[in-house]
Amino acid sequence: MDTKEILGRIFKDPTTKYELTEFENQGKPIHDILSIYPKTATTGRETGKTKYYVKSFIPFSTGNDEVQVYVEEGKSGPEEIVRQLWVYKLIHQYGYKVDEIDLEKSVQFGTEVGTNAADIIVYSDSSKLTLKIIIECKKPKRKDGIEQLRRNARTRVSTGDVLISIKGTLGEVGLAEASLLPANMNRDVAIIKLFSNSPSGEYTTVFLRSKFGEYQLAREGSGGVQQMITLERLRKVRIPIIGKESKNEVSKLYQAGLKKRQEAKNFYTQAQFLLDSELGRDKINFERPVSFTASLSKAISDGRFDADYFQPQFLEIQKIIRQYPNGFDFLINCATPLRPNIDPRNTPFQIYNYIELSNINASLGMVDGFETKLGQCLPSRARRQVQCGDVIASSVVGSIDKAAIIDNDKTGFISSTGFFHLRPKTISSEYLLILVRSQCVRMQFQQHSTGGILSAVPDNRLKHVLVPKLPEGLQSEITQLIQQSHTAKNESHKLLQQAKFRVEQLIEAAVQG
Repeated sequence: MDTKEILGRIFKDPTTKYELTEFENQGKPIHDILSIYPKTATTGRETGKTKYYVKSFIPFSTGNDEVQVYVEEGKSGPEEIVRQLWVYKLIHQYGYKVDEIDLEKSVQFGTEVGTNAADIIVYSDSSKLTLKIIIECKKPKRKDGIEQLRRNARTRVSTGDVLISIKGTLGEVGLAEASLLPANMNRDVAIIKLFSNSPSGEYTTVFLRSKFGEYQLAREGSGGVQQMITLERLRKVRIPIIGKESKNEVSKLYQAGLKKRQEAKNFYTQAQFLLDSELGRDKINFERPVSFTASLSKAISDGRFDADYFQPQFLEIQKIIRQYPNGFDFLINCATPLRPNIDPRNTPFQIYNYIELSNINASLGMVDGFETKLGQCLPSRARRQVQCGDVIASSVVGSIDKAAIIDNDKTGFISSTGFFHLRPKTISSEYLLILVRSQCVRMQFQQHSTGGILSAVPDNRLKHVLVPKLPEGLQSEITQLIQQSHTAKNESHKLLQQAKFRVEQLIEAAVQG
């Protein structure tokens, strides 16, 4: 049975199956998003019985990367299907990074640590110090999950709530949107529930992000090793009241910014889907055999003797690329891999702008931030100077989805040696970005990785990476979609900045007048 048939059996109740329609706007059918495969039990009373597992998009906290979802004449796991679809949606629609999400992990509410692990936890960043979202996945009709969330009423989030991080990374502010509910927050995030006669959530969020709001939140922080804002001190933060027309103006700018941000994600998702569907990758389910073999000559020629390198899925993805009707090429023929080209320690008092892995917006392929430091303060891995049009892609397996195009305003910035530094030769920067972000290339990166605790891909293994030669028309279409995505993201940033500056302007005018 294939994935589509297994899903049909798990969700055989038509009314239950209908509840999965919320996942049908992801650019591909649900049965093409998930990978469900059979395994035969070899031990115990169930020896010989066929069970079906779904491949997890993120490893569980136990280290497992699969979970049983169906067995004939036995139990099925619809909640596990819902969990994986939500993980996919968080990554591909909402732009969260793989290393910002945990599965099946206990969380703390107030002074109590939950005895049952949370299904999905989303953190504010990859350090996983500050929880941002907790999602409880139950049956598609959600009744069981809703009841469990009710038991933590104080932590339940509602549409329009203003969320503020009050521990660890202080002062991060966001507005709760309906699309991610139901959800709960832990004690590291304060939930501000506004009265009916209070300023709108949009205005409150924008004000708290303005210099006046940031100053107050920073002032109320306390603590040594780990800063925090107590609820008592948070109540001291003041929000100025402005005229109704001005508040509406700010709210409209904020909403327009969010709309543009969603447009950017949609364009980017379309570009990724074009490549996957052209290769037929969106319809392939890799089998997971109990064992596999490799020849000694192949092991010697490739210089690899570990089993992971010869996994059949890696051979299958290479076969797909080699058999692509329009041909294939090696990545290094399409883009030049550049070696480290600068050592800031030679100019210890010069100021540099430094890009780290955490500064990459993997959902859009853009650099979202940077640090400004003296050469003597930069880490030893700050060795790559980039220019407009370059593409940097993480070589670290745990964050291999992080890749970005260097914009014109980032020319001359320094990036970490944790990135590959690629300069396009025969293809556009935008198409190169989608290639290195595609599963067919990321799987090859994973195959060629080395190391134990922190696996990474050595620069000299790039020469083995294959890429499909898509028709020029399709390459051009992908290029245009990425350009539209980045344009929309920049417009979103400008609108949100306009909203913030408008709030600051109104407050300053009121003080002066």
